[in-house]
Amino acid sequence: MFVPGGNDAIKKKAIRAACAKIKGWVAELLPETLPLESVRINVREVICGDPECAPIDTAVEFWFGEQHPKVFDFS
Repeated sequence: MFVPGGNDAIKKKAIRAACAKIKGWVAELLPETLPLESVRINVREVICGDPECAPIDTAVEFWFGEQHPKVFDFS
């Protein structure tokens, strides 16, 4: 999702589109027994401070009701 250089508005639009695509993929992979209305999926970019990893990671959060989110990080 990292979009180097260029216009900020274009970068933001590209990032939003990529996040929406990832959110759709994740929703498709959820079990059919889990109603989509019962889970909130949040996709975002996070900055990684570890010099050994990519500068930007993609984080996917799953919110199930009032529980704390389950977070998965993809470098």
